[in-house]
Amino acid sequence: MPWPKLTILFLNSEVEEKPVTAAEADERRREEEVERLLKKVRRYSLFLYVGSMIVAIAPRLAPASRPAVVPSLPAGYGLPVTCASFTVATLVVQELLARVLERGPAPAPRLTPEAAWPLGISTWMFVTMFFHSYLCFGGDGYFVRSCDEWAAACVASSLNLFIATLTVSDYLA
Repeated sequence: MPWPKLTILFLNSEVEEKPVTAAEADERRREEEVERLLKKVRRYSLFLYVGSMIVAIAPRLAPASRPAVVPSLPAGYGLPVTCASFTVATLVVQELLARVLERGPAPAPRLTPEAAWPLGISTWMFVTMFFHSYLCFGGDGYFVRSCDEWAAACVASSLNLFIATLTVSDYLA
């Protein structure tokens, strides 16, 4: 069995540690910061991907509402609840985007515009899809909610695009 002998020889062999220079330490620290930034972007992208799947599928799995017998899930609450849920969704997702695009000290690695803008656009699309799914939840079509709620969704979607644009522009400035 040669493998255990090799392992024993490797573990018993002496390894000389070289002193680490300042340049090597800086390079190692920079590599760790790049890896940390990429990990944040990967986690956020995964959140958007999985969240988009859930948001897209949820209205299809919900039982259809029968307005004559039982109103659909939040239909009785109307515009105030719709606006409140859109505000919460906007604040949560835009905060997550801001954390991913958080600037570090000057030498810290940063995303290029080709990587930052798709994150902002994906964020806007995800939240807009959430609004659409919320309004269609438990219904058979686009006319489950009132025109006021659809107008609120349009305004909230426009606001989300504006906030995402500001967040990415501020990050790249």
